[in-house]
Order: sequence, then structure tokens, then C-alpha cells
Amino acid sequence: MPTTDRNRTWGLDNFLDSLVRDLDGWQETLAVKGITRPLTYTIQDVALDLRCFPQYDGDEVRFVTAGPGQEGASSLRFLLGSITSSSIRDTAPAPVSRDDTVIEVLDIEPEAKAALTKAGIRTARDLERVQSRNVDIATVTSGKVRDYSDLADLINKSRRDLLRPTVTALSMSPSGLVLRGENLGLGLGSPAYPKASVSGRDVPVTEATEHRLVLGLSSAPKRSSRVEVALDPYAVISLEVGP
Repeated sequence: MPTTDRNRTWGLDNFLDSLVRDLDGWQETLAVKGITRPLTYTIQDVALDLRCFPQYDGDEVRFVTAGPGQEGASSLRFLLGSITSSSIRDTAPAPVSRDDTVIEVLDIEPEAKAALTKAGIRTARDLERVQSRNVDIATVTSGKVRDYSDLADLINKSRRDLLRPTVTALSMSPSGLVLRGENLGLGLGSPAYPKASVSGRDVPVTEATEHRLVLGLSSAPKRSSRVEVALDPYAVISLEVGP
């Protein structure tokens, strides 16, 4: 492939992202002109023809734009149309929420991540939807992912790493010892969690929410005691409580 110092490789995703950013900028400009001008102009469709040399490294395709007089280049055509907000809502997946987990951050083999992404499974919510349909995950990932259980453990661990528990207040109430804070009960464990102990003695957890835990104590400890709460398999709170 003939090249010069001015030839640069580029990826299709970066190229399209750049085009979309420019088009979004035009839309913002038109929003202002709609206030100041009773009549203006807009571009209905954009068509681009590029002469370039495709390169494939076995994983991704990149392109080198052909320079003047270079022969043997392929023709790449883009036709950009418009899409309304209602169409986006009907067809596009919802944005990743704060309490969701992106598969890309999980500590799994790159081949497994690529197989999940190829199957359209990009987040923990996607995985839950597929599992609820009883889809054979080994089949859709060509054996790169064997079952759901290991992935579920990694997802829960990742969630807990992002949402670490904190205790901001401790008090006694008629219902027991109350711990208040953030990211306490996230529902990441089995029915055995959360579980608690005071000075090595097991005590029941009668309430567990994201911001509040209640330990079934009839009275406050009479002397300094160690309170430990295993919120889930990935987080343990340890506090020293005195009279």
C-alpha cells in the first residue's frame, strides 16, 4: 500500500463520533438561530465518499485515507440521516445507571469480554435480562463464558468496590442497635447475609436497607464491645462500641 508522511490511520468509531459531535453542534446553533432569525437553513442529509486503504489486524479494522494520486484505494461511503428523540427512546438501550456495572471493568479474560459484547451483553442489567430468558450463556459466547454464577460473583464484587459502606451514626432504639450510613444493605449476598456479632456472640439483623441496619439487641452493651457486621461476601463493618 503506497503511503506518505501525511497518511494517518483512523478508526471508524472515532471518525463517526467526530461527525456526530459536529452535527450536534449544528443543532445547538440552530436552536439559537431559531430565536434570532425567522428563517434560516439546515442540512437535511450529509453524504461523504472517502478513498482509503482498509487495514485489518485480526481484531479491528482501521483505515488510511488515500492521498492525491494514490491508486488501489477502496471507496467508503457514509450517508448520515436524522433521528428524532422518540426514535431514540424506542430503539436505543437506556444509559448505564449508577447502580449498574459495565462488563468491561470485570476481571475476566479479554476473550470473554469480547464474546459478551458481541452478544450485546455490555452491563449487568443486560446479563440479568438474558439470564431471565434462560439463555445458554455458553452457547451465545462460543464457550468463552461457561455459566452465570462466576460472572454474578464478579459483578457483585465490582458493585461493592464502587459502593463502599460507611457508618455515620450509631444509636439504641426500642427495636435494637441502629447503624445509619451509606451503601449498607445492597442485596449482594445470599439469604445468609447480612449477619452480625457483638463481642463474638451472634445477634440477629432485623432490618437491612441501604441506609440503615438494625441489630436485635435488647440493651446497649455494658462495656466496650466489638460489633462486626458482614454485609455481604465482599464487605465487613467492624466497630468498637462503648457504654
